[in-house]
Amino acid sequence: MSLVTVVATEYFLSVVTDGREMRNGEVVGEQHPKCKQYSNVLVAYAGTKQPAEIIISLLEKEGVLERGDLAEIATYVQHLFNAPELEKFKLLFAFGGLDAEGEITFHTIDSTHKILKKFTPKHGQISFAVLGNQDAANLFQLRLAQIEAGPSITEAQRIQSEINEQVSKNAIGVNNTLFKFSIEKS
Repeated sequence: MSLVTVVATEYFLSVVTDGREMRNGEVVGEQHPKCKQYSNVLVAYAGTKQPAEIIISLLEKEGVLERGDLAEIATYVQHLFNAPELEKFKLLFAFGGLDAEGEITFHTIDSTHKILKKFTPKHGQISFAVLGNQDAANLFQLRLAQIEAGPSITEAQRIQSEINEQVSKNAIGVNNTLFKFSIEKS
């Protein structure tokens, strides 16, 4: 499974994805970003590509992403994850940006547990999520604990890139072709 990392502070949201695409255990592509940006909203996923992209296209078609309301996106994705047609797929989603109050916020959900989690870092907090790899989550926690102050967006993406590189050495579903996305609070 691919690797998608999300880092947020009260000032920015950063998403870094690898580019490997797999189908039935075989590598079929190396240049496929797992994140899309819609003005002030980022939508990222790990897992089975086709149903993930169908969910994103439904969000586009219904105008949900264009409106940019993170609560509406969360409700819509959670509703879609309850569809019986998705039960056989493993999907992990993260989406975020500026919420209705202008705060950096992101949500995560996975198709197995269907539990929506919301993160709105404040007062120097750093929130992070890893889609697709528990080893990366452990590495992330260790690296972020070493930072004394909130990272800059450049530092966050450097850490995300380094973790991707480490994980790609042992995970067939992860390559070192990186795609970086960010939203900053003005």
